[in-house]
Amino acid sequence: MQNWKTAVLTLAIFALGALAGSLVSAQVFRGRLAGARKTTPAPPPESREWPQRVSEAVRQQVGLSEPQSTAVSSILSRTYEDVQSMRERWRRELRQRMIESDRAIEKQLTADQRKPWEDFRKRRRSDFFNQRPQPPRPNRPENSQPKADPGTTPKTPADSPAP
Repeated sequence: MQNWKTAVLTLAIFALGALAGSLVSAQVFRGRLAGARKTTPAPPPESREWPQRVSEAVRQQVGLSEPQSTAVSSILSRTYEDVQSMRERWRRELRQRMIESDRAIEKQLTADQRKPWEDFRKRRRSDFFNQRPQPPRPNRPENSQPKADPGTTPKTPADSPAP
């Protein structure tokens, strides 16, 4: 007779603990969502509207005066233009470096190896351009790496495509 009462009381205590835990978790989760909604995500730097949107977000969240807002907007516009020119210069230099690398590799190959090398380069380039970029994942620690899908092999620098 005493065993079933002990079992029922133990089950009731367990259920109340689970209920309390879920309520606390729900409150914490709601608080995190509310905090995440308060910040305005910045547009990607490739976007031409980046300086205006970031300037407006800074103005609203920091409480800038009109002269401060104008100065910040000017700084962000100059930064945007500088970054765009740096990216373009980097792309040209990278493309040139990859061409030089391919030529140096080709000098090491025999005539029979050149056809498979060209096929390899074309396949790498095709794989690279057919990849879909992954959108950034919010609330992810900067140093954490995504886990590889089961059944896939991790990519190595040797697998990276040539331009």
